[in-house]
Amino acid sequence: MKMEKEEKKNKKDVYIDHFKYLNITHIIFFSLLVLSWILLIVTFSGTTFWYKYEDEGIKVQWRFNEVRIEVGSDNEYIATYTKYGSHEASIFKACISFTILSFIVVNVLLILILIQIIGATREQKHIDSQILKKSIRFIPIISFFFAFLSILICLGFNKAYEKDCKQSTTCYQSIFDGGFIGSTENKYWGPGVGWITSLIATIFLFFASILSVFNYRNINNNNNNNISNNNNNNNHHHENKNNLHLKGNGEDGANQI
Repeated sequence: MKMEKEEKKNKKDVYIDHFKYLNITHIIFFSLLVLSWILLIVTFSGTTFWYKYEDEGIKVQWRFNEVRIEVGSDNEYIATYTKYGSHEASIFKACISFTILSFIVVNVLLILILIQIIGATREQKHIDSQILKKSIRFIPIISFFFAFLSILICLGFNKAYEKDCKQSTTCYQSIFDGGFIGSTENKYWGPGVGWITSLIATIFLFFASILSVFNYRNINNNNNNNISNNNNNNNHHHENKNNLHLKGNGEDGANQI
């Protein structure tokens, strides 16, 4: 009975130790992933534009499948990409593709974390899986990499727009004469909501990657040490029990003599 009680206590200690996954650092890590998940959805939604140009009542906005031109408050035109806008379309399609890849990786990561949390409330075998630990530790880096590529590729919009302008008669030349963000007199050009939300999501994923690499490393070591200590305690208990058993046999033998 005493041995069973100690084994239950050891299992309880390991069970409680698993809830270190729910400390403040991991809550911050999980929150960063959820915020990134929301921002990435906004980034590739069908109503979010990645780039814009404004000039005295004219507003032009670009996204991966169309260009919207607003003249004043009443007139609005929507144009789809043709061979004259192929370079612009390629830029935004690449941006959206990497954004979606980053979103998929974040989804996988959130599912793995939920499996880990659910495992902590049931059996430790889910928690002790080295594959699960290493996945949660390094997958955020992949998501960050995809998101970073997305915002980086978009920086090439000006050059792509300049190439398309060589085949078109209607161009806003100041866009490719200046930088990615610029303004002259009443003109302004720069990133739209899509690029900005992608940038913020990338920053969140960067910090989430740092937290996952360092914080999960410490917890993995702590859990291994705790499990090792519990095994040592069990071995020590068995040794004591064997010693008592041998001592009892020795006393009986002495009495018999």
